[in-house]
Amino acid sequence: GRGGVMDGAGVLHIRSAVSEQDRAVVQALLQDGFEVRPGVGTAFARLYEQVVMQDARVISNGSRVALLGERIVGHTLLVPRFFYLDGVWVPGGIVAMVVVAQDVRAQGIGRALLQDVEALARKEGMMMLHLAGDIGYYRRLGYVEGYVQARGELEIQGSGLGALRPARKTDVQDLVRLAGHETPVGAVRPDAERWAWVLDTRYPADLLRVNDLLLGFCAGEDHCWVFEEAGEVQGYARACRGEGQWAIYEAGVLDDDRAEGMLEAMGGELGDGPLTLFLPPDNRVMQAVVRAGGKVNVQSDPELLVKLLDIPGVLNLLQPVLNRRLTGVNTLNGVALYMEQGGLVMDQDGVRLAKALEIESVEWKVSLPDMGWARAILGTDRLGDRVRDGGEVDRDVLELFDALFPEQTPYFWLADSL
Repeated sequence: GRGGVMDGAGVLHIRSAVSEQDRAVVQALLQDGFEVRPGVGTAFARLYEQVVMQDARVISNGSRVALLGERIVGHTLLVPRFFYLDGVWVPGGIVAMVVVAQDVRAQGIGRALLQDVEALARKEGMMMLHLAGDIGYYRRLGYVEGYVQARGELEIQGSGLGALRPARKTDVQDLVRLAGHETPVGAVRPDAERWAWVLDTRYPADLLRVNDLLLGFCAGEDHCWVFEEAGEVQGYARACRGEGQWAIYEAGVLDDDRAEGMLEAMGGELGDGPLTLFLPPDNRVMQAVVRAGGKVNVQSDPELLVKLLDIPGVLNLLQPVLNRRLTGVNTLNGVALYMEQGGLVMDQDGVRLAKALEIESVEWKVSLPDMGWARAILGTDRLGDRVRDGGEVDRDVLELFDALFPEQTPYFWLADSL
């Protein structure tokens, strides 16, 4: 736990939620603190129970409560996940359900909870954290907006070719396989445990029913479909309907041809009319929308935030990826990339060219704060652009950074954000 004097309110202590009574108090806090719309607090209270009791990956001490004296006045949840970065799975976690009782807010309890959960994450070997929240608050704690959001719109007219049917538990391995084809940078690993939990809980259906902030409407109907051709599962889609409109908020498909076939099948299932898609911009289904004449709008997502806890560790895991990228830089023949004393080092003919966090040579030097590295590694910012902004730099250096840290579109599925 973590202790400290709280201006006459008693000593703050943080520990794990260990009993059914603890969890009941946390649910009451969530119900009160998350009631931004009627029923949203109740949905989060139920989600808390589903995550803590049914998600096999939740660590036993991941639900953290803050106490003043004997009273539980705050909570945060750490859920282990692996995040996808260019073919490498980085151990990390989702921080969720951060709440403080209304009568003791603005006393540093939320900050203490975040510091506690980050210490726990480091102890568990997590290298990065994701959370959804107000950047104005979390930026002070080292979090940065690192993701994009994309919205596609299409008038569908489907022949119903192929078939959509409800996903079953026997489809888990097919869902894992298909999701693996559409895993965007920054997303969590779509493994069998993830899909089993989704099919059991139907998350985020409860939240979509009561919170119109997520999709722009409340959804009274929610589906997880698989798309079949010749008896084989070739794609999947998660869809909801409300207020006379349909939305797709997750989808994966084997290839481009099947993406167009699945759109046609959706027309047969949903009926002709407008369809809104909340998918990564390079998702095959989203690209099929573009080919069909639909519109896609991409912008930064101000609420999905990331923090790297171990930048040298992440770079170490990314070392094979970075080495592959170096092979495409014509002016850097013979460059070797490796880790040395926790830093990323590039050598050419025995001359050190760069080291992570303070990349330098005789003629140039680039330093980035941790938040800048988070955006560069995810690809939200191009590191080469940062170097250009700093003044006149050799073309070879810019080519190096553009190759190592290219622009990408990190995306987080709604169904993974808790």
